[in-house]
Amino acid sequence: MGLLHEWFGHDQEALEAEQKGDLPKAAQLWMAAGKRDQAARVLVLQAESSLDPQTSFGLFTRAASLCPDSPWGMRAREKRARFLLALSQSGSRNPMSAVSRLSLTDAAQELERLDDPQGAAELYTALGDLPSLSRVLANAGDIDQLERVLGQDLEETRVSRRIHDAHRDFQVRVASGARRLALEQAETLARELGDQPLADRAKHLRAARALGPRVAIACPHARLDVVLGSEIVLGREGALPVHSAAVSRHHLRVFRQDGHVVVEDLKSRNGTFLRGLALSAFTPVGVGDGLELRLGREVPVRITPESAFACAIEVAGTRWLAPLGDTLLVGGFVLRLASDSWVELCGAPAILGGLILASPTPLLIGDAIQSEPHGEPRLRVLG
Repeated sequence: MGLLHEWFGHDQEALEAEQKGDLPKAAQLWMAAGKRDQAARVLVLQAESSLDPQTSFGLFTRAASLCPDSPWGMRAREKRARFLLALSQSGSRNPMSAVSRLSLTDAAQELERLDDPQGAAELYTALGDLPSLSRVLANAGDIDQLERVLGQDLEETRVSRRIHDAHRDFQVRVASGARRLALEQAETLARELGDQPLADRAKHLRAARALGPRVAIACPHARLDVVLGSEIVLGREGALPVHSAAVSRHHLRVFRQDGHVVVEDLKSRNGTFLRGLALSAFTPVGVGDGLELRLGREVPVRITPESAFACAIEVAGTRWLAPLGDTLLVGGFVLRLASDSWVELCGAPAILGGLILASPTPLLIGDAIQSEPHGEPRLRVLG
């Protein structure tokens, strides 16, 4: 009697719980009675009446696991698959996790088994699973859609190949010294292809350019602060900036005249002084063996000949080497100021990272230039 009551008593209690609307308890009682199909039925009913999508999804999942091949199990599987289909169509931009991909793949396969090729196709599209998508469309006889998918895949493959090639070409061009072309092509293709990684690489390359007229370099046992250009202007906005209220925006010019280094005050507000006398009274003035000047009576400047090809300008605590031209021979290499202000390396064969650089090579901050494949760097670009 006790065993019969255990079998049939749970059934009666489960039915009574259902009548009272206590579906969670009813499901538990049906499970206790060993009626998994009935428990699945109650779980499906509970899921369909729930207003919380996540709760419904969990209940459908439990119902499907109890008896997957029963009518109620099939219904739960379909409902669960359609829930995932709706989730895939929600437009979320968050990256798809491995668990999400597995769940969506299961749902797509479920919809295939339930003879819903359209739903399965949408899920395979969300997954980016082209082989499965093509199979479903082919089995459904949707030739037009299949052709569109294949055409889209060919276009995506073409774009992917162009992006791959653009990154490869960028790397090769930078390494070989064709930096200007690398930058132009990368910025153009990044916009055209919408590839952010390529745009980031171009941005980093642009930021790493060694731009003149000023450039700091290191040679063996020495550091040189170089200022390139046929004439050097000192001032608050000059090629050599001097940050002082006593100094004009363009205060003093250093240049060559008839082969000699000379200086000229640029009608500055507070004047340039040589031994207490205003320079404007007898400009231009030859540097000769060296000049000690004061800009606006406050900022000292010393200009001395360094060689037949360069002079030294000492101002604001820095000694600048000025060839008074667009080129300078340093460490066996020639530095050149290009029209776009990019400092270039030209002349003797130069090696970087084991590769012989093209000539001229626009320089980047951090370049360590060698003259021999396994030799020590003869020139480093500091900034």
